[in-house]
Amino acid sequence: MGVRTAARELLLVLTFFGLYKAVRLLGSDTSQVALANAVWLPSELALQQLVLGSEPLVRFANAYYAAVHFPLTVGFLGWLFVRHEDRYRAFRSRLAVLTGLAMLVHLAFPLAPPRMLGGAGFVDTAAAYGPTVYGNPGADSVSNQFAAMPSLHSDGRSSSRPASSASCARGGAGCG
Repeated sequence: MGVRTAARELLLVLTFFGLYKAVRLLGSDTSQVALANAVWLPSELALQQLVLGSEPLVRFANAYYAAVHFPLTVGFLGWLFVRHEDRYRAFRSRLAVLTGLAMLVHLAFPLAPPRMLGGAGFVDTAAAYGPTVYGNPGADSVSNQFAAMPSLHSDGRSSSRPASSASCARGGAGCG
């Protein structure tokens, strides 16, 4: 793989990020609708109350989310690109399609994450215990707390399993 391939991939990533930000701006005025839609979902309150009983677990989960989710995805993409270019293209494309579909769902049915439903008894653990990755909901930051539903986290992790498993099963370099 050469410099041209890397430059092309960087251009693709920047283009997709620009599209992501444009779609976010289309749905930027939906916070009230997102909150109203969220109350109709099954409640996770009992699970959250159970986890809140262990402050170290809450702090670990928050730190993992803040420090691992995005860097792990970027690192995994980099590893695939360098070590398994044939698997990289399929994974990158799958991740882009899943993220695009999730953004369309976000536009059609804005949804607030449960942590924003303080009136229903939920605790925003990132705000209460730290660290938090979200700024002001109206700010144009990298993360969008309303676009996190449907979860963009599960699509990346679930689609990385086949790519990493197949690469390692074939005795791929960098495994083990």
